[in-house]
Amino acid sequence: MSGFFDNILALLLSILDLLKGSLPFAILFFLLAIFGKYIQVKLQKRLRISWFQSALLVAFLFSLIAVSLAYIFPYIISLPREQLGEIPAELRPELSEKFLSATNSMFKVFITSIFFALLSMPFVFMASFIARALEGKKFNKKVALFISTYISTLIFFALFLFFMEPILVGVLYYLYSG
Repeated sequence: MSGFFDNILALLLSILDLLKGSLPFAILFFLLAIFGKYIQVKLQKRLRISWFQSALLVAFLFSLIAVSLAYIFPYIISLPREQLGEIPAELRPELSEKFLSATNSMFKVFITSIFFALLSMPFVFMASFIARALEGKKFNKKVALFISTYISTLIFFALFLFFMEPILVGVLYYLYSG
């Protein structure tokens, strides 16, 4: 009988860890949601596009920035080591090889950003639905947005831990090595 209670306790502690671990990301996503909602409204008015199109465009822009930073960060870290020596002339890449490499890198970043933008859209829909439902119950708009962002982040991490981890590994392999 003690094995049953140990399992229940382990489950409750795991849920508590998931709630606690999702909070910093929820705060970050909440700040991005505030900024993204502002951009989305501006794009919707300026380009006269639907809510879905503007939300997808904002998700793509945020994904593009995040993936670009993740892709460029290792190169930035290795810059001080680049000056350690000179590459012999016969091993030095030509301008066309550098251009092809840069084009390939930009293509990979673009495709990966599209993937992450499309992957984030169900969570954007869920957060928007929850925020509208909470606003109807007399919640402040910012509080409703934070609660909806936290719930969406929590569901994302629960799904990620159980189902989507191999997908992320494959995408990162494609981005850096593919």
